[in-house]
Amino acid sequence: MTLAKLEFNPSSLLWKTRGKYWDFEFISNPSYPKLDSWWSKFQEVFNDDQVDEEPKIYYGEWNFDRGEVKQYLAAACFDAEREDWTRRRIQHFLIWFPDDIESAQGLKNFAPADWHNQILAHLDSFFNAEDIFDLSEEEISNLRSNGKKLGIFLKEQYSDRVTPFVLNTDNPAALSKDDWLYNPIVQDDRGENERNNLGNGLNQQPDVVIKKVKNLAIEGFNRFMRSLQNDEDGSDCQ
Repeated sequence: MTLAKLEFNPSSLLWKTRGKYWDFEFISNPSYPKLDSWWSKFQEVFNDDQVDEEPKIYYGEWNFDRGEVKQYLAAACFDAEREDWTRRRIQHFLIWFPDDIESAQGLKNFAPADWHNQILAHLDSFFNAEDIFDLSEEEISNLRSNGKKLGIFLKEQYSDRVTPFVLNTDNPAALSKDDWLYNPIVQDDRGENERNNLGNGLNQQPDVVIKKVKNLAIEGFNRFMRSLQNDEDGSDCQ
């Protein structure tokens, strides 16, 4: 399929960032794929990456255990200007699921090298609002006193304010896609597909294989901790 344009839909983005006074939160979750918790898959994509001066870009297929496949792009990067109250630079983590893309290579070929910058620029007016980025500790405390979790508040504001837009697909001459990392993701709560994928991954880039080994160890530890908590309180732990 040849696309004439690449449109950003707000419901296709996973966005994790922090504000001036508040710590990291998921500001938006994709409507599809829909997960009860995004934490383990977020870890599988980024693997606790530290943001460098140069953004880290990932792309690949997101394979569902029911046989569906969707392409994704991900980026870990610094905000161009903002800092928190301690003068730490603001970090952004994006996972985007564009519509109507049939292959990971097709997505890499068609998406502009600065796709993450274009999306962040589009989100700028929302993120820069006083009741979002500058949300004070007192305001956060008031939200909690009224029974509202910060993450839920931010997602509601995002859903109400952020609109679609069409990306400029002309690749900036100064930017390259050579450093983009191919990282296919398998969505399977039991972890069996991850193990199979790891076994078939010896032909992949070494850094991707190492990442998958680390992810399996993290996921195994998380399952163990969830089982301990469930034994203690009998509740489900996401």
